[in-house]
Amino acid sequence: MSDYEDLFKKFHENPVIQTPQPLESNQDNNFEDYTKQIRINRKMLVIYIVINLLVSLLSGVYFMMKYPNDLSVVATPTMTNSASGNPEYPFQITITATFRNDNSVTIPEAWLATNLLSDTGEVIDPLVFEIENLEPGATFVVNYTAYYTQEIYSYSEFTYGYDETNLFYILINLSTVIICSLLFLAIDKAMFSSNWKAFKLEPGKSVGKILGGYVMVYAALFVASYIVLLLGGTDSSANEDAIASMFSQDPLTLVLMFLMLCVFTPIAEEVIYRKVIFGFFDRRFGPVAAIIISGAIFGLMHVISYGDFIQAIPYVFMGAIFGYVYYWSKKNIFVTIGVHFINNFISFLFYLLLAFDISIGI
Repeated sequence: MSDYEDLFKKFHENPVIQTPQPLESNQDNNFEDYTKQIRINRKMLVIYIVINLLVSLLSGVYFMMKYPNDLSVVATPTMTNSASGNPEYPFQITITATFRNDNSVTIPEAWLATNLLSDTGEVIDPLVFEIENLEPGATFVVNYTAYYTQEIYSYSEFTYGYDETNLFYILINLSTVIICSLLFLAIDKAMFSSNWKAFKLEPGKSVGKILGGYVMVYAALFVASYIVLLLGGTDSSANEDAIASMFSQDPLTLVLMFLMLCVFTPIAEEVIYRKVIFGFFDRRFGPVAAIIISGAIFGLMHVISYGDFIQAIPYVFMGAIFGYVYYWSKKNIFVTIGVHFINNFISFLFYLLLAFDISIGI
């Protein structure tokens, strides 16, 4: 049979007419996929909010049950000014206070804090006094004397309280991101599967975008840090200080911190802030607005618990770069997870070196 014989059969045989698939069917399928993704995104956002609220509520209940009593004030915190007699440091301050643990269990850490202020209200010295493992019925005594070159005009209100161990907070935060990440993977398996196939299809380009994305993040953080300093902010945020305080030389702590910072936080946050929040604003206002708005939300959520909103600037810049990389990678979640991983892993190494008192020369 000739290769072209079939071409001529249509002239002398009854042709079999195949009805083309109507365009409306493809449009219906696309619309169904679109609405399905919207439902999945809403479900994941609800899960993220509920899990965070639930973990916060349970930790609060845990505190109330374990520590039903506040610290008892045995001697009210006071500060007195006096002349030191030292011409180099003429101003002397003395702070005294006594508290008692009226709980039936040992308190891992009790603390007293205040700020010493100048005549203009500027903070001269932030003071925090701590004691670890305050046993039942034991007292926490503060008797502090210090000398200053600048006169202390006043002090902020004394605040005091107690806290759990760092391991407690590591487990709380780790459990939150693990639960969210696993639920996201279960709910949106199709998205993760298709994104992974696209990632493997061009691994060189995918890895290149991850590395390029991190370079952009590094540059953005450099600019953002400079802006923060110009506006009178510090070189680190309360969120960063809180993370740094969780590090220790304990191997278990370091493993848990690695899992929290480098594995599950990138998964949970990229799904929420990029796929869900970026996707929401992208559908309504386009990618530029989505990059800006999702970056702003990402930044604010990292500082809102501490109130140091000026420190949101680096996080906003970082979130905007993550959003751009997400768009640049054709919305491949594994690319932005990779950029987030590198950023957090470098921070992890930095805090690890600090925990072991290793100087890195910066």
